[in-house]
Amino acid sequence: MVWEGLTDASKAAGSAPFVEIETMAQDAVAHRLVKDLPQAFIGATMSALAETAIEFARQDPKRAGEYRVSGFEILWAGIARKS
Repeated sequence: MVWEGLTDASKAAGSAPFVEIETMAQDAVAHRLVKDLPQAFIGATMSALAETAIEFARQDPKRAGEYRVSGFEILWAGIARKS
């Protein structure tokens, strides 16, 4: 998105793996498993949590697994619908 020389074919190839994820997310909203939030918001939140977990794991490798699990739990608590 930053470099203007990027071709449409390259953009499509780069985004292809995310089509399935978006479909899964839409299905989860339809089945009322997650809140109906903008996909871009959820994606940005996921990226921020991933970067945070990675940085903490880098600083404290012995707790890397804990940071990975906690990052997911924090994300899920924010987007999951309450039963």
